[in-house]
Amino acid sequence: MSSKIELFEAAQKVYVKDMFSNLGSGMRHNEVNNIGTFSMPDNQYHALSEVYGKPMISQSGLKKFDESAETWKANIPFNTSRAMVLGSLVDAAVLNPEGLGDYLFPEGKEADGRTKEGKAMKIQAYKTGKDVVSPAEVTAILGNIKKLSEDETCKEILAGSSTQIQMMDTRNDLGIRGMIDIIPSSTGRFGDGICDMKRTGQFLPAQWRKHVLNMKYHWQAAFYLDMWNDICDLHGNEGEKRSKWYFLLCSSDAPYGCGVSQLSDEYIKRGREGYMNALMKFNQCVMTGEYKNPWATDGIQMVKAYGEE
Repeated sequence: MSSKIELFEAAQKVYVKDMFSNLGSGMRHNEVNNIGTFSMPDNQYHALSEVYGKPMISQSGLKKFDESAETWKANIPFNTSRAMVLGSLVDAAVLNPEGLGDYLFPEGKEADGRTKEGKAMKIQAYKTGKDVVSPAEVTAILGNIKKLSEDETCKEILAGSSTQIQMMDTRNDLGIRGMIDIIPSSTGRFGDGICDMKRTGQFLPAQWRKHVLNMKYHWQAAFYLDMWNDICDLHGNEGEKRSKWYFLLCSSDAPYGCGVSQLSDEYIKRGREGYMNALMKFNQCVMTGEYKNPWATDGIQMVKAYGEE
């Protein structure tokens, strides 16, 4: 059995996408409805930078812009870490099996990057823009999937849910986009919220709290909640609006534990303030055409000790 098929079959024990689910399908974005859901292959979605002549930015792009407008404007290719690659692989296997086509799974001699077969596999991956996943990494991902399939809370979140919903808002001069991992069924215990699946090495509760802040995941929560709720409002589907944000966590380390974390209302509020301030800065940069780095001020910036006035 190939690794791809093994991942697919294992993931079917976690979540089987409801092919008849229509959540979001009646709220499509088009030239008349300038905010709504849409659907395209993941690789096209992540490359989407302009729609109707308007610059388009995602929440992850907005966070990168906020760190340094100059770096964002330079459009330097983003180097994905192995943690990010494997996190996306878990998402693909469990939530969107079609996405498994974005990975190559070397077998036998191909698994050794030093052999002729292994080198050929690397060249093929480079030419097709796909990620190569080793047999050892597949084993780790299967460990994550097994834990998820055994977890009752995970089953509860995913039962009757809709997954991988792409959203777009082009009502203003700037466009924004986002893709929700999981919208739980509105009739279940998690029906008041949206859920994001994260595979992380920062799995312990104290580690995770710090990681949420460092990665600005509270920005993501507010950004997605606001866009989804605007879509529901403007398409007359108020019954599907959400106010809470949950994380379905998978540990990247053996024994690959899983758990659920909820973001506080205050954290979501701070995330909203953060992403909206960044959007205003982004709008200003687009209008002026100036994308300065963080040190580009009129004066010298003072480096102060923590707590120093």
